[in-house]
Amino acid sequence: MCLMVAWRLVPSGDDWRNSGRGRIVWPSCSADVCTSRPWRPYVTALTKRALLIGTENYTSGLSALPCTRADTQLLAQVLEHPSLGAFDEVEILQDADSRAVRHRLAEFLGAAGTHEQVVVFLTGHGNASISGDGRFFFATTDTCPGRWDDTAVSSEYVNDQLEQCAAAQKIAILDCCESGGFTRGFSTRVSKGARGSLLRSRGVYVLSSSSAEEESFTGGVDSAGLPAPSLFTGELVQALATGQADRDGDGVIGVDELFRHVSEQVRAKHPRQTPEKSALGVNDEIFIAKTWRGPTLRLAPIGLRSTAGAPRKQVVAASAPEDPWQALIDYYRSCVLADAAEPVLMRTDQVGTSFVCVPGPERILTGILDDDGTCELPPGAERLVRRVADDDCELWYGYPAIVLLSGANRVADVAPLFVRRVALVEGATGPRLEPYGPVEPHRKLATKLLGEEEAQTFADEYEPTWHAGSHSQLVKDVNFHLGDPYQLRDVHKLQPSALDARLDLETPLSGARNAALLFAAPRDIDATKGLLKDLDRIRQQSRTIATTALAELLAPGQSGAASAWQLVAPIALNDRQREVIASAMGRRLTVATGPPGTGKSQLVANLVATAVANGQTVLVASTNNQAVNEVSQRVGAMVAGAVVRTGSSDYRREEANTLADLAALGPGPGNVATARAQLNQALAAQEAVRAEFGTKARFEEHLLRLAREREAALARWAAIGGDPVSLPVGTPWDHWVARARKLAGARFFGRTRRARLLRDIGWTRDPVGEVCMRAADRVAAELSWRQSRAYAERQRTDDELVAAAGHADRAVQVAATADLAAAVTEGARRGSRAINALLQATRSDWAEVKRVLPHVRGWAVTSLSVRRFPTDPGLFDLVIVDEASQCLIPHVLPLLYRAKRALIIGDPMQLPPVQQLAVAAEKGAQRTSGVNAAWLEDVAANYRRHSAFHIAERAAAGSLLLDEHYRCHPDIAGVSNRRFYDRGLAVLTDVAAQKRAPLPALAWHDVRGDARRASGKSWCNDQEVEEVVRCVDHLRTVLPAGAGIGVVTPFAGQKEALRRRFAAVDDVRVGTVHTFQGGERDAIVFSLVASPGMSSGAIGWLQRQSFLWNVAVTRARAHLVVVGDRALWTAQGGIGSALSEAVDAEFQDGAGAVDGPLGQRLFEAMSTVEHMTAALAVPLNGYLADGLLDAGSARRAVLLDRSEGGDPAGRLRRALARTRLLGDPADRRSAVRVPLWRLYDREVHPREWLC
Repeated sequence: MCLMVAWRLVPSGDDWRNSGRGRIVWPSCSADVCTSRPWRPYVTALTKRALLIGTENYTSGLSALPCTRADTQLLAQVLEHPSLGAFDEVEILQDADSRAVRHRLAEFLGAAGTHEQVVVFLTGHGNASISGDGRFFFATTDTCPGRWDDTAVSSEYVNDQLEQCAAAQKIAILDCCESGGFTRGFSTRVSKGARGSLLRSRGVYVLSSSSAEEESFTGGVDSAGLPAPSLFTGELVQALATGQADRDGDGVIGVDELFRHVSEQVRAKHPRQTPEKSALGVNDEIFIAKTWRGPTLRLAPIGLRSTAGAPRKQVVAASAPEDPWQALIDYYRSCVLADAAEPVLMRTDQVGTSFVCVPGPERILTGILDDDGTCELPPGAERLVRRVADDDCELWYGYPAIVLLSGANRVADVAPLFVRRVALVEGATGPRLEPYGPVEPHRKLATKLLGEEEAQTFADEYEPTWHAGSHSQLVKDVNFHLGDPYQLRDVHKLQPSALDARLDLETPLSGARNAALLFAAPRDIDATKGLLKDLDRIRQQSRTIATTALAELLAPGQSGAASAWQLVAPIALNDRQREVIASAMGRRLTVATGPPGTGKSQLVANLVATAVANGQTVLVASTNNQAVNEVSQRVGAMVAGAVVRTGSSDYRREEANTLADLAALGPGPGNVATARAQLNQALAAQEAVRAEFGTKARFEEHLLRLAREREAALARWAAIGGDPVSLPVGTPWDHWVARARKLAGARFFGRTRRARLLRDIGWTRDPVGEVCMRAADRVAAELSWRQSRAYAERQRTDDELVAAAGHADRAVQVAATADLAAAVTEGARRGSRAINALLQATRSDWAEVKRVLPHVRGWAVTSLSVRRFPTDPGLFDLVIVDEASQCLIPHVLPLLYRAKRALIIGDPMQLPPVQQLAVAAEKGAQRTSGVNAAWLEDVAANYRRHSAFHIAERAAAGSLLLDEHYRCHPDIAGVSNRRFYDRGLAVLTDVAAQKRAPLPALAWHDVRGDARRASGKSWCNDQEVEEVVRCVDHLRTVLPAGAGIGVVTPFAGQKEALRRRFAAVDDVRVGTVHTFQGGERDAIVFSLVASPGMSSGAIGWLQRQSFLWNVAVTRARAHLVVVGDRALWTAQGGIGSALSEAVDAEFQDGAGAVDGPLGQRLFEAMSTVEHMTAALAVPLNGYLADGLLDAGSARRAVLLDRSEGGDPAGRLRRALARTRLLGDPADRRSAVRVPLWRLYDREVHPREWLC
């Protein structure tokens, strides 16, 4: 929040805007508190409860916000007041940590019943995610600004708790900076037409104090020196306490009119703060208070208010279940099963076995249930019920039935438009139906008719708009959505009060029938059958989890059990990759973030080589085959057979072939002992060069300090009139300095002796002691500088050091490859009998697999095929889970159970896991397993929101970021680096080595096309297709031979249209963003498809999928061409707008240009070089050269090495890498690194170190 003193006391005699309404006196210590208790007004029959959460004090760098105390206390008073809010319960939670806030939110909202109105108010610091993905965080007392994900409360968590809350009316009020980030993506549907009825809205009305890009202003202090409320909450309290918000004069204040009034007042006082409102499924006006018409209302002083009259609770953090692993496994098992039971499209000939019609009045969607919350089972459902029990299906209900006729199929498809879960329960007279969970669209039907992208948006945003018992409003809602977005017709008049007893199939028209269906949703568990078996097995032997890497997820902090090991890296490693390998070889759990192009695959390959060569078993796993194949192929290219790819039937054949090759291996060219000795020798030489890098970097820092001390000492000497040139002659300078400091305080003939000494350096004036000391400092600084500079000139030059490092690195890579080959060969020879036994095994071969592991130590498999190996605790010394941000948490539990140590590596800024579990189903899994939402959030274990990467990162208290990017042109990488990684990546792409055309790295082809549904499904844009074809044709003519081109689009319809156009072109790959992850091309054309006529749902879907943009952008090595409506995306904001801005930006590199005194020094030094023109801050190959010397026939780029902090050797290595990237032989351009101390060097002409 920003400070703004916007709070004023209103004296009791002042007229409040001459409105004739009541006035309010804001609290001060002298105010007389009103103790009269007028009669309680009728606003709603609902029980009203509020939870007010304020955070004033923070422990990790965020500024204190005293206004939050005023916010919660003042709002509590107006909500509690019997003639205003008349709330039955108002609870204040002030200055709690993130765990306590999550726990209390879950407890408060989870306890709400269908007869309640609940208000959640949050005030404090807020922050929107840097990636622009719509995520928002509420700060709590323990929030660390650099770790919002795990030390704050996420908007996703608050959203889920609100959505799962059973209360009839839900209001969220947010007063924090950028709080509009919480409301983005919500749709508001408000109708004030039915005020007289009891409301049963299950929507969430959200009021936020500012937009997603704005700050919210605090209120300073009042006249009594007490904290005043924030601008937004202050206006909110005023509006309620004075009745000003009752704009239509009906005596009650609705949330919608409250917002309009408060928004106008806030914007009038501060135009840079724009409150926002939103709602998820709100279908009626919600009334929050009665209009105040009494005398001036006085509120209790801040901090002095009695707590009597409102319940207060001691809040504690969420506690883990009694047996956390058994409860967590039960939770995940339920989630996996529920996720596999999504309703499918049925055939009309499946009546009786897959579905039955439900005659009579519609009861389940409209909630017309008996007192016990159930209704009768329809006649003729016996076979369906037996099938549900026998096949472990889920039971669903839906209306109206949609019949889809097709010329290609004799039997029509059928599915209800809207569906709801139902459970079979035993009643007094037999089985009955108990509905639960929300009403939602049938997802498969929506996907068939709308396409995957818009179906997802529609399903996520849909909320019913009818009241309980209102058949007419149900029909309105159904008819509206039949037309938009489904474009279907009602074949029969829809009459929910009289449903048809049979499904009309005689009418040859697709569309809605007046029939409701009770149907079975089979669980598709073929893919997860092995996973479920593994989970059951782990649960049975949960006591053994403590010996495995799995234990780290809930009890972090254990060290690994690795013995001594030696790095074996056949591929070059940077410093951070070395750090990750060292951690993975020594710690039980290591987590690393691998953004695109940062060498994640090389890291994993080197880690596998290190483990195998050190005699350890290692398993590489991921959720997709592509990631597993890439690692196994990369390791196999080092040494054949170092990793065995296994898994499904196709990969089992590959396993057999690899094992057969290993069994046939003869003696290698060398043995393990010799290979290890050679590797140790090469590593020692490499380490010596690395140490030299560190020595040089540290000495350059020392020289810079000496140069600045020398300059300062000389300035002090010159300030008293000293000769800046004269220095002692004939006497060693160190002796001279010692004598000068001694004589500075001499009394016996002191003046005479000082005068004689000072004449050595040209001083002829009064020889006072101060002069002697300054002279000593000046000569001492000069002596230190010259001695150190002379030493520096004897060291190896940058070019010599780089050459030595390259030679040492190549020697290590050769020796590491030989070491790995020797280890693989020796293991295969010693284990030949075990390998042959495994090859000959015909049935269950787990025993043979265990016997072969000590000899064949490297394996690769997908996560759902891990039952290729026994479910034994700690079976592998090391398990590597790649692309962990795409893995669902339950999928990695069996992997980690089989591991003594684990590396979890992924990138939460790329594609998330694929799951379709509904909120209600996840909530049901929580109930049945005995886990609570707050605890799941504490350990980042929620099935729907968290990936395997999230839970591991939370357990490890962070991750190691692979921080050097080598793939994309700096202009392209810069977009991703700024938007998703907070500039945390050092871009070191060798642009000169790329297959480039004489074109900009970033371009936008503006096409204002007309998006349409392709075949009634996903979206395509014909004008963009034509422009993409033109772009590709041009790229194919200007790119060098062998360059690869890719065409990427978010929409499957556009992909199909483009695929047809490029069907005959072999060197152009076309795909959606999902199919391109893990791939890259020299040039990428990115077709956005969207146009102004496109549905807002489809545009909103793409806007929210920030990870899609990140993946698409980073597929391009040298050129990224965006094709789309530029005005539309610029207006949308977010990543599309950022990409548009990047296209026009002059320079994308994150490194700032040298300027100020350093820039002036550099320019003056460069200007002394004859026959060359000097320039500063020159972009070259996407990087920024601090200087450029141009002689016409040749050029010399200059990098001024200003790096500081961190490991000195690493800093120098990176600076030298950047220097190399500024050169380009094809452009007759070389490059030189200039350490800062050189700018202070007056002894050597700059041409010596510049040229």
